[in-house]
Amino acid sequence: MIKKMMLLAGMALAVVAVAAPAAQANWTHSGEELESNATVGLSGSMNIEVPGVAGAHSEVHIGLTLKSGSTGTVTSYSDTKCTGTAQLNGLRCTVTAENLPWLAHIDPFVGKIRVTNIKLTHHYYSILDPGHVTSLTTTVTTGNVLLDPDSRTGFSVFDFEGEGTLINGNPAVIGGSVGVSPAGTYGIE
Repeated sequence: MIKKMMLLAGMALAVVAVAAPAAQANWTHSGEELESNATVGLSGSMNIEVPGVAGAHSEVHIGLTLKSGSTGTVTSYSDTKCTGTAQLNGLRCTVTAENLPWLAHIDPFVGKIRVTNIKLTHHYYSILDPGHVTSLTTTVTTGNVLLDPDSRTGFSVFDFEGEGTLINGNPAVIGGSVGVSPAGTYGIE
């Protein structure tokens, strides 16, 4: 009797495994599966902060290379108009992106793009130090970022949020929105 039950359980498991294939998503170009690498530009506003403690607001410019299939890499990152927030309010800052390229991949379960293992070092300066000579303090942001496209068929804008993001080891919030260039050309299938 036990052997029959084990056999039936094994058969049921095999049927479920065949009936439920793994979810998968791929990059598209003009509605067709992407066949060769393509680079898109992302530009817009970003906020990073340990609420009420330390953070920055800046304009970001990101190069994202999409690869055939469902992966990609963030190959470039620059930050302009960086200013401190919370207790660093009013300070100017510069940002260094470390560990580039960062891996990006489509998460088919949520329809978002996950960029993993980011590392941004912010150096904060007095407004009286326009040459950024003496850093008053430094913060290091680590973790992942989720990019949420406005459309799966041809994205023009990504809203983003942090995932497991830390500033100097403290839980942090990341938010913002970036425009995609070229807009409406690439998507997720």
